[in-house]
Amino acid sequence: MPEDPIGDKAGNTTRCFQLLQYFQKNKDLLEVDFISFDNWSKNSFSKFSEFFPDINLKTVKRQWPKKKNYLLYFLIDKLPNLLIKLFTGSRINRCTPYINRHFKKVVKDNEYDISLISYAYWGKLQSFVNSKYAINDTHDFITRQIMVLNHKNPGKIGELFQEEVDILKQFDEVWSYSVEEHFIFEQFLDKTVQLMPISFPNRKLEENREIKHEVLYVASDNPHNKLSINWFVEHVLPLLSINITFVGKICQFIPDHPQIIKAGIVENLNEYYQKSKLTICPMVSGTGIKIKVLESLSFGIPVVANRRGVDGLINKSHNGCLVTNDPIKFAEYINSLLNDESLYHKISNEGSSFFEENYSKDQEYKLLDQIFIKDNLITTF
Repeated sequence: MPEDPIGDKAGNTTRCFQLLQYFQKNKDLLEVDFISFDNWSKNSFSKFSEFFPDINLKTVKRQWPKKKNYLLYFLIDKLPNLLIKLFTGSRINRCTPYINRHFKKVVKDNEYDISLISYAYWGKLQSFVNSKYAINDTHDFITRQIMVLNHKNPGKIGELFQEEVDILKQFDEVWSYSVEEHFIFEQFLDKTVQLMPISFPNRKLEENREIKHEVLYVASDNPHNKLSINWFVEHVLPLLSINITFVGKICQFIPDHPQIIKAGIVENLNEYYQKSKLTICPMVSGTGIKIKVLESLSFGIPVVANRRGVDGLINKSHNGCLVTNDPIKFAEYINSLLNDESLYHKISNEGSSFFEENYSKDQEYKLLDQIFIKDNLITTF
């Protein structure tokens, strides 16, 4: 997994953290190497040892130290990488010659029963791993990601998708968290395609809790969130007379506004959920399932979302979310949930039931046990 699962509070790293918790819980059955890039903070390294004392953390250098010798960097890393992209037309593969060399050093002396690599972006690293069974944890439909994020020059859809499929074909099994993406991959891959539930503990809201945040929005600073929150601030916020609390890296990109409270990155997100009446997920683009939506539903807190906000969910209705792309209706849903207690409890109860039926931790752990502990002794990466 390339990102820091301790210090980077984003949906993908939240998922990674949960998986590490599963491995730590099964430390007597699983011997685990966790490999990531070395650009973590010192605090993240120490926290990792604290949270996961029985998981072997190994790091890979991601970038050549250009300042030391730029000419050498250009000849050994930059130029070969440019030539590879020029002659292969690759837009998905992010494995540079420099990364490949350092990754090989980390894994060369190890034999694994199972390897697990995050994203199609890094799928070609699998060729350097000596494992009996290989899994790619897709996280997202990368073809669609590139099309959205590079809308001015998206490239040819067929070529992008073919490259993604070719990368995933290296693996024995492919994971997806989104029901739509699971359908796509299952149609084009002659592999096991697993729809993985993203779970949280079933968390109950405290009785007589104090509501400090009428509306909560939690988000990282990815391009989809930036685009989406601009839509909300421009089209929905002027229709509201309440304050909105923003949490996460997205705060760096939100304009100052008298109705906006910026909390930034917080240590304990649960405290904010406990004191929030409802959450929003104004997504106008994006792929994959929205962790922030599942996190809110795990508390039984209703969500007001755009249609893209409920992408990936097994059910699109009666799931704890009120969904619309219309700014006026979006504002009306927020006001209704804040002022109509019967509606609030109805949507809250639907969300709790939906979450418990489809995303409980017991369901996820049962599936993970079938993958990793079927022989009672598995070494995994």
